[in-house]
Amino acid sequence: MVGYCMHSTHPGAVGHTRVRPQTLSPTPIRHPQHGLVVYSLSKRTCKKATRRGQMHVLAASSTDVEPQNEVTRSAQDLAHGIQEFLEESQKALSIEEAPLPEHPVGEEGTIKVADCIDASVIRVPSDFLAREGLKLTPEYTVGKEIGGGVQGRVLALNTADGDKTDKLLKVMKYKLATAVTGLDVGLKREWLIGQQLNTITGQDGHLHGFMGTGACLLDQETDMPCGLIIEKVNGIPCEKRLASEEETFADVRYLLEMCRQVFGYLDTAWTEIGFTHGDLNCANVMEHRGDAELYLPKGFSDSDDKANKTPLFKLPGDEDAQALEFRIIDYGHARLAKNKALAKLPKAPGLEKSYRKWWENKGDVWRLLQDIAVTVDGRTWPAKDEAQVRMLIGLIRKVTGVTISAFFKAKGTYKYSGQKMEMPWHSNSGFGHQIRKYRMRVWAFSFQRNTQMRPIEALQWMKGNEDYYSVKYGSK
Repeated sequence: MVGYCMHSTHPGAVGHTRVRPQTLSPTPIRHPQHGLVVYSLSKRTCKKATRRGQMHVLAASSTDVEPQNEVTRSAQDLAHGIQEFLEESQKALSIEEAPLPEHPVGEEGTIKVADCIDASVIRVPSDFLAREGLKLTPEYTVGKEIGGGVQGRVLALNTADGDKTDKLLKVMKYKLATAVTGLDVGLKREWLIGQQLNTITGQDGHLHGFMGTGACLLDQETDMPCGLIIEKVNGIPCEKRLASEEETFADVRYLLEMCRQVFGYLDTAWTEIGFTHGDLNCANVMEHRGDAELYLPKGFSDSDDKANKTPLFKLPGDEDAQALEFRIIDYGHARLAKNKALAKLPKAPGLEKSYRKWWENKGDVWRLLQDIAVTVDGRTWPAKDEAQVRMLIGLIRKVTGVTISAFFKAKGTYKYSGQKMEMPWHSNSGFGHQIRKYRMRVWAFSFQRNTQMRPIEALQWMKGNEDYYSVKYGSK
C-alpha cells in the first residue's frame, strides 16, 4: 500500500509525505473519471501542521484501483487521479487564506418539501467554506466555531452587526469523503425530518421538546446539502450533567422528569408524523431553561391547574429555581413511518444501514434507559429519595433487564460521591465501574427484554407506579 498525506507549507505549495501502510475502510471513494479508489486514513496516522489547519488524509494504491468496464487503469491514470484530489484540497486551503468577500455569498430561497411545507434554503458556491466573519446572507454572519465532531463543525451565527442570535450553523467536514460517509445524504435527511418536526407546535405556536431546524445550505451546482441552520438550545447536554468528572450529581427527580418529558415528546412525534429518533442517549437530550408547554398524552399531567408546564429545578450554579425543559437533538439517524414525506427522503447511505442493522429492534426508550443505567450505576443518592431511586431502577430493569447498583446517605444535599464505598469495585469512577458498565451492556444485548417498548407504554408504567413509589415530579 502506498499512502499519501496532503499538507501545505505555504499558499501554492503541496507536499507529499509517504506514510506507513494500515488497514483501510472497506468502502472506497471512486473518482468519477479515472475509476480511482481512494480510502480515508486517520489524522493520527499522518498528522502534518499547516499554516491554517489540517488537511484530510487520503491513501491510494494501484492494487486498489478497481477496473471499470474490465479495463485496467494504468499507473499514469492513478497519478493523475491523486493529483486532482491534491489540487482540490489545495484549493480549499487557498480559499481559507483568501480575504473574506464583501457581499453575502448565499442566495436565499424556498423549496416545497411536503404538503403545506415550504422550507427555506440558502444556495452557496461549490467552494463554500464556513469561517468567522463570512457574510452568509444579508441577515446572518458566521461567528466563532463552538463545537463539532469528526465529520462536522458547529459555528455561531451572528446578525449583520455582529450581535448574537439564537441560531447555529452546522457544516460538513471533508466533502471528498461523502461517498464513504454519506454525510451529505444524512444531512439532507436530518433537514427534511426536522422540517416535519417543526410542524408539531403547542398552543403557543412554538415547537417544544425538539431542536428546531431552519434553512439548509445547498451547493449551487450539485444541489446537495453542505450545511444546516439549527436552533441554539439554552443549556447543556444531560450527559455532561450526569457524567461529570466526579459523578456527584444525584437528583433522581431530574432523571425521572427527563424520562417523562422525553417519552411524552416521542409519543407525540410518533403519533403526528411517525418519528423515531434512532440514536437516543443522554448526549442527544439537552437542558433548555425557560417556560414551555410539555407534550404529554391526556391523563399524564401531574396537576390540572398547572397541566403540561415545565417544573422548576435548581441545578448546580443556579441562584434560584428555574423552569427546565428537555429537548431532543440530532436527527441524523432518525426515521419516519407512515408519513407522506417518506417518499421525499433520500435512501440511507451504506454506513447508516450498517448502523441501523447493529441497533435493529432497539427502540428509543430502551436505548435511553440503557445509557442512563451505565451512567448512574453505583451512584450514591440522598436517603430521602430512596423510593424514587427504586422507581428509576425498576423502570430500567423493566425495559432493559439490567439492575443497577445504588447507595444512600442521609446527610447533605443532592451532591454525593460514590468513591467512599467499602469495596473498591463500588467506586463510581474507578476501574470496577468500567467493568460493571461493560457487563451491563453485554447483559442488555444478550438477554434482551422490552427492547421495543413504546414511549406511551413507558409513561403508563411510570404513571401506574406513582403511588407505589410516592413519586412527585419536578423539584425546587
